[in-house]
Amino acid sequence: HQHGVDTHILPASPSLSHISSSAAKEVCKLNGNTDEFVPLYVKAQMEKRLVNQTRVGITGTIGAGKSTISKALVEIYTNAGEQIHDIDIDAIASDMVYNRTEPVYAQLREDIKELLGLSEITRGSIGPIIFNQKDKLVAYNKLLIQPLTTRIRAEIQGKEGVLLFNFALLSEGNLLPLVNNNVALLRVGSIEQIRRLVQRGYTPEQIERRLDSQYTYQKKESEVLTAI
Repeated sequence: HQHGVDTHILPASPSLSHISSSAAKEVCKLNGNTDEFVPLYVKAQMEKRLVNQTRVGITGTIGAGKSTISKALVEIYTNAGEQIHDIDIDAIASDMVYNRTEPVYAQLREDIKELLGLSEITRGSIGPIIFNQKDKLVAYNKLLIQPLTTRIRAEIQGKEGVLLFNFALLSEGNLLPLVNNNVALLRVGSIEQIRRLVQRGYTPEQIERRLDSQYTYQKKESEVLTAI
């Protein structure tokens, strides 16, 4: 007061009054979810300073070139001597559904079989169902989101530098906070998109169903801009 400095009390939101900066930092060090504790800008700065991670989402419609762009960025950064990691979320989800043996994933497979009416899960059994029935697709994604988030956090533990989260469903899966709304949104012309999907072996009917199951580029863009 002698120096003319006033003191002002800045009360915390009652719902967050139990959270301290020290607690938020410790959760960050464990790659836990801090976006409910602090603004995304603060979350991004904590990740950069405490665990040396800069997170960027690479997303877009199917066939937009997400994997190609991610691989190119990895090559550029690696050649420049910088640390970078391509986090392929589709690959993480696939490993979780088909390969992992922990009890929680065994139970997940049982839940998927019950939801989709399957006696056995194979790599060709899920797609024809969820891409033909939107309600099944929504329910399937809902089953996956929590265990997938847990697997992502395990995957990035100890990784430093730039983390590229390569995933078509960043906005649909409400995963934009994971990358602090830092997103590279890719687009591709419809003719080139269909050509790429045909090269992957999809039939015209399969292409239509997969396109119909995802947000359009415009919808993805709207979701990203709204989050920002």
